[in-house]
Amino acid sequence: MIRPAPALVWLVGLCSAPLGIGAAVWPELLPLVALAVFLLAVVCAVDAWFGRGRLEGMSAFSDDDGQMAQAREAGLTVHLRKPVALAGKGFAGLALPPSFECAAEEIGLALAAGEAEYALTWRMTPRERGRYPLEKLYVSVRSPLGLWECGRGLALGLEVKVFPDAGKYGSLLARVRGQMGARLMRQVGKGREFEKLREYAAGDGYDEIHWKATARRRVPITKVFQTERMQEIYAVVDVSRLMARRFGDNSALDEYLRVALLLGTAAEQRGDRFGVILFHREVSRFLRARNGKAHYAACRQAMFDAQPEPVPADFFELAAFLRTRVPKRSLLFLLTALDEPSAALSLDKAATLLGQRHLPYVVMLQPGGVAPVLASEDADLYAGLAGHLQWRALRELEMSLRTHGVRFHMVEPGALAAKVLSLYDEVKQRQLL
Repeated sequence: MIRPAPALVWLVGLCSAPLGIGAAVWPELLPLVALAVFLLAVVCAVDAWFGRGRLEGMSAFSDDDGQMAQAREAGLTVHLRKPVALAGKGFAGLALPPSFECAAEEIGLALAAGEAEYALTWRMTPRERGRYPLEKLYVSVRSPLGLWECGRGLALGLEVKVFPDAGKYGSLLARVRGQMGARLMRQVGKGREFEKLREYAAGDGYDEIHWKATARRRVPITKVFQTERMQEIYAVVDVSRLMARRFGDNSALDEYLRVALLLGTAAEQRGDRFGVILFHREVSRFLRARNGKAHYAACRQAMFDAQPEPVPADFFELAAFLRTRVPKRSLLFLLTALDEPSAALSLDKAATLLGQRHLPYVVMLQPGGVAPVLASEDADLYAGLAGHLQWRALRELEMSLRTHGVRFHMVEPGALAAKVLSLYDEVKQRQLL
């Protein structure tokens, strides 16, 4: 790509006026004027030819991993290599996606002879999750006479990955990791996992006696239980069309993925296994519950580029998948939206299958306006009635789901992460799983 530089515009402007006036006043000078125009064109063409040749030998690469957090400023460094003898001024730029905020996509270059490599850094803030390929670094340099700006796209082959930013819940993460003096929860009950046998002691209940061992040893033997560990926790995230709904600057899916990452951190700290299920009309991604940093990274990798699909959610298909692929009783946090009648009906029919084997908690963000009638004094009457009807339908769905062992919670956007963690703590404390 070659485009005129400001110097060329000035040169043509300064030369065209005298030559045009001279040709008009003295017609006999017309051959000289034509010769001058020809020489000027030759000079410009030769300058463009050599200017284009200055780009030969340039290359670009980046040793950056390309990982960024959503809505958090980060730096991206690209290295530019050039011939050692090349000197002059120019520009370098990246074709960033529209969802990236960057103060300046072009960086000025001051190329000096004797230097072969330059590190160029762009500060940017990605607003949307996903994969964003940056295939080329665009570089332009001035021609030897400064009449042209000669540009070329240098192969870069970099892919930027924008992950959900769980750091938004910094205080909750600190609480989960025990950095704020959180107290150990007192367990309710004696535990359900068998640990060992011991001789009977005063105060042991008759239901704790192991009768077969008592008969063999001819002395009373008691069963000892402990709190069950290494339980399986799944974040089941809906990625159907309803997840494209916006709550402030983010979509519902963005909020759910952040909460899923936070839940994974909490499960790791409590010694449980954590897994991820993404579904819409069918299950699109499934990571079986495990633990460890490598598994958490795999879950994060599986979720970061998920986008809402233009199809409805099928909860019956999800329930059938769980019955065949997740045989162990697990705690399910089903993050979805049920304010559409078809979605609510689908979950209501599948609730029996979900609640028979697992402990499901259905959590959804509360849409704006869905509240009891006249909950706000300045609310519009008709809008309040419409919101009340939706709220009442969800309350009836909650009671119907509870009869099948499925808990339902509708939470305001700002309290979603805290609510999910409190439900998880309640399950662990009361040993509901």
